[in-house]
Amino acid sequence: MRRYNYEKQVEKWDVLEVTVEGHSDKNPFVDYEIQGIFTGKHETVTVDGFYDGEGVYKVRYMPSFVELYTFEVTGSAIDGEVLTGKFQVTPASEENHGPIRVANTYHFAYEDGTPYYSIGTTCYVWDLQSDETSEIR
Repeated sequence: MRRYNYEKQVEKWDVLEVTVEGHSDKNPFVDYEIQGIFTGKHETVTVDGFYDGEGVYKVRYMPSFVELYTFEVTGSAIDGEVLTGKFQVTPASEENHGPIRVANTYHFAYEDGTPYYSIGTTCYVWDLQSDETSEIR
């Protein structure tokens, strides 16, 4: 029986992470694969996992509905063994607005409709600035 861990409860739009011990011989980044199938009443989603080092593989999933989900994790990284589990998705907290999407063609909004305003800058001419200007303070 292979060891694996995951949270039994996660909020909507948060990330559930299933951590599994698997192969670390050969090149685990390319020679093995791991995959999860997450199923709820309103959706079934298949996601690829990844090698995280020291014999540990991870499969991550962001649920979209408040409901009970089940999952199956399998792959060559765990010799085809099927690991199963279930978790409850709770409503999103006040600060959790979900992923960002395009809204009204030219704008962005979170999944719950809250506007998203991107704030940033560009540094494409950073290497053309004087040493004094580009010095980090």
